[in-house]
Amino acid sequence: MKRFAGILVLLLFGGLISPGQDPALPPPPRPAAPAPKPAQEKKPDRRQGAQADDQKLDRESVIKVDTDLVLLDVSVIDQTNNPIFDLKKEDF
Repeated sequence: MKRFAGILVLLLFGGLISPGQDPALPPPPRPAAPAPKPAQEKKPDRRQGAQADDQKLDRESVIKVDTDLVLLDVSVIDQTNNPIFDLKKEDF
């Protein structure tokens, strides 16, 4: 029985003293960033829809767009929630 108790004590204290997991590994090194190209080798990035950049502009063209007018009633208040009544178009 003493042997069993001694083994049990060793197992309990051995489990408390020894770590249950391996220590954390350091993160792997990051790969080096590629070297930037010299200025003479860089080509300007082409934008999506860049064909429009290559076309000549026609100054006499007219663009017509259908729109809807939306009228809104608005209230303007100051920092203390007091209404401001005497605003003019020039205030905006």
